[in-house]
Amino acid sequence: MRREPGFTMIEVIITAVILAIIVLSIAAFFSFELKSWVSGESKAYAVQKARLALNGDIHREVKNPGIIPELRRLRNILKAETSSIVFEKLVDDNPSDTALPDTHTITYSFEKPDPLDPTGHIQRVDQLDPSLGGTTINATIADNILGFSLTYLDIKGDTLPSPPTSLINIRQIKVEIEVDTNQDGKADFSLTSRAMLRNIPLKPSPVI
Repeated sequence: MRREPGFTMIEVIITAVILAIIVLSIAAFFSFELKSWVSGESKAYAVQKARLALNGDIHREVKNPGIIPELRRLRNILKAETSSIVFEKLVDDNPSDTALPDTHTITYSFEKPDPLDPTGHIQRVDQLDPSLGGTTINATIADNILGFSLTYLDIKGDTLPSPPTSLINIRQIKVEIEVDTNQDGKADFSLTSRAMLRNIPLKPSPVI
């Protein structure tokens, strides 16, 4: 009997299986590459956010408490602990006004709301003087943080106890941040910055 041209059922099945394997392999490859790209972007974003928080917000603000010679008004560090710092900051919203700038209380702290999550976040709280309304602004400035450490040093560069016995002795603040981008409880990146406090005299001046 003469065979009709075409494919047998077995040949069709084998071809379909081979094509399915090829398609699944290609899909798995692109899925892996996509996950790798997304993971890389997430890690880069987390590190960039932590770096901006450290070198921008924290470093810029913590080095400023002290005496403003023109105003003769003390900006105090109110609280200095290993994972938090509270200080006063003068904010002049209207430079043309001759009145004294508004006093804001700034807090930087490490918050870990979920005990099952190895990471937490760095929180910034800005509270206006209660006599001026007491408005409070809360902001999370960095996520995926495994550790946030503050070390206080005196004028000689020696490490002070934490908390320091006398806040007036603080002349430098070393800030260390550990970033855990994949939340596995291990630090993927460590960032460090040291701020020299400005406008602080060698001897404390009285508040006028």
